Amino acid sequence: MGIFSALQEKTQLLIGKDFYNFLSHSKNYVSAEIFSKGLGIITIPIYTRLLVPEDYGIFAILGSFLAIFGIIYSMGINSSVIRYYYEGKDDFDKFLGSAIFLLLLWIVPLSFILFIGKDILLKFFQIPIGMIYIGIGIVSFQIFITLYEGLLQATKQSKKVAFLNIIKKILLVISTVTLILIMQKEKYYGMAYATLFITVLFGGYSIYQIGKKATICLKKEYIKYALILCIPIVFHLLSQYILSSFDLIIINQLVGSNETGLYSLAYNIGGIQNMICFGMLYAWTPIFYEKLKEFKYDDLNALASKFARIIYLSAFALILFARELMIILADEQFHSALDIIPIVIMSYVFFFLYSLYVTFAFYKKKTQLIALFTIIAGGINIGLNYWLIPLFGYKIAAWTTLISYACLFVLHYLNARVILKTDWIISLKKLLPNLLVLTGFVLLFSYISIVTSNNFILIPVKIFLLIALIFLYFGKKQFLKIKP
Repeated sequence: MGIFSALQEKTQLLIGKDFYNFLSHSKNYVSAEIFSKGLGIITIPIYTRLLVPEDYGIFAILGSFLAIFGIIYSMGINSSVIRYYYEGKDDFDKFLGSAIFLLLLWIVPLSFILFIGKDILLKFFQIPIGMIYIGIGIVSFQIFITLYEGLLQATKQSKKVAFLNIIKKILLVISTVTLILIMQKEKYYGMAYATLFITVLFGGYSIYQIGKKATICLKKEYIKYALILCIPIVFHLLSQYILSSFDLIIINQLVGSNETGLYSLAYNIGGIQNMICFGMLYAWTPIFYEKLKEFKYDDLNALASKFARIIYLSAFALILFARELMIILADEQFHSALDIIPIVIMSYVFFFLYSLYVTFAFYKKKTQLIALFTIIAGGINIGLNYWLIPLFGYKIAAWTTLISYACLFVLHYLNARVILKTDWIISLKKLLPNLLVLTGFVLLFSYISIVTSNNFILIPVKIFLLIALIFLYFGKKQFLKIKP
């Protein structure tokens, strides 16, 4: 046995085989997320020096357009394909072919409707018409990229997902910076054109790869399966977008693109936490389905507890060094948005918690309830934003998002426990005590930051607090105590 194999075996014995496999796939997804989003973070100093906040804000609103219509264009078909794959039937190729055929029948007339209704879109999004046209082109190809990545995720080809995302991001950054430098005015178009070019390139590749796995047909039972599962998911995803990004549109409508740019930058930096959450959730989902089928509830409880502590620890580390990140990454004209970042990070912590419990509804195929609860939380977010932003300014939107995600977490926990009445759900005792510890540490650091802004004092305090939390979460006795 080689040294590497021996080390792998010893590590599995120490932390448990399930957690080792989870971390192995998480490593690939998170590495890709860190690299791709990391490139985006690294380029922030370039973008914030080549673009004024107003330009940054306009491109952020294009991102909102892409998020909304990306969901509408895809119809949630990606989720139905992944779910059907887990059925383990031998006709998956035909189901995939029917799903693709259904997508094509949908996106063509939808694009035509959007072109006709461009005046309504302009009034709502308040961006140049050219950005609307580019956005339609991007979402038309992005849905196939998402579908292909979902297939790779379901088949646990995490390395391939990571590789494709890394290459895509490298090409996107190179194209974006080049076009911004070339353009003399309206530089936000440089970012938009680069996104369109890369999306078409990788969308075409995804279509080719999906085509090799699909048998094109249009069977009634496949369409029924897809629509029953997916239509509620569309509402769920739209409401989820409202929770995460609709505040950008509201800020743009009520305050202006300059403040939208400031808010967007703060979310991009705080979004490092979202990157970590998503990367690990990609690895969690297939393991969750497998363990749930095998009734290995203790294993899932143990894994969820370890998973949560990693998320909490990464959130605290980002909160501690948010100021340094902002100073390094952004031009001084963006620094006024610094105090939003910790709130954004805590919002993503509650996004992670909600994601653990929403998986039970997906497993039970009760997607109508997923949509309902997300719509409720999204409605809370919209109402609070339209009410509070005129009174307190754009920064209050970060708090409304945090409140909305906390509500979503509570709703989906109650859904899994009370409405679905599942045989077992992840115990809150495995999640909440460490969340309270995190909250205490955040409040303590916030108080210290108010008392002093001297870096010679703050830096050692930050390092001490981070080490203390690591010890509390991953000290030897604490860690081994929950090994399955």
